[in-house]
Amino acid sequence: MIRTIGIKDDEFIRGDVPMTKEEVRVVTISKLDLSDSDIVLDIGAGTGSLSIEAARICKTYALERKEAALDLIKKNKDKFGVSHLQVIDAYAPEGLPDDAVTKVIIGGSGGKMYDIFESIEKYPIKKVVVNTITLENTTKALEAMKSKNYKNIEVVTVNISKSRSVGGVTMMMGQNPINIITGEKNEN
Repeated sequence: MIRTIGIKDDEFIRGDVPMTKEEVRVVTISKLDLSDSDIVLDIGAGTGSLSIEAARICKTYALERKEAALDLIKKNKDKFGVSHLQVIDAYAPEGLPDDAVTKVIIGGSGGKMYDIFESIEKYPIKKVVVNTITLENTTKALEAMKSKNYKNIEVVTVNISKSRSVGGVTMMMGQNPINIITGEKNEN
């Protein structure tokens, strides 16, 4: 179905909406351990880069509230021909699909991290991956996972630097560090 994960950043239609970079997408998708039978919910989908990567493997919902981001998700959905992607124009935790979601990505929480974890309890979740750039959201995600009895909780901080030619030499330019928090749901 797919050749590999890790679509190049410059292949996406971009705007002013933040996008999860290629290397972070690869780690995030890897941590989800997706199969074609999974159903993914990407909360705070932004440009939809993670949703597109996931939808190349399995059925995926992209939940986003910002108009500019929704437009980009739809354009990227068409560009990459991912028929397994459904776009939902809503705030989390409202607007969640009725489908039996098994894997969740939280890229944006709108300050409602705990409410989101509370609302996804209705699903037969196997794994949740939360990507954060602030220590406060990392802490909130960890606290929410612990309070909901997730197991095998792991935080990986990804620091990416990319080369750039400057005055005939190559300089490494650092990007924002990203915390990738993974948790598995305890069987009830």
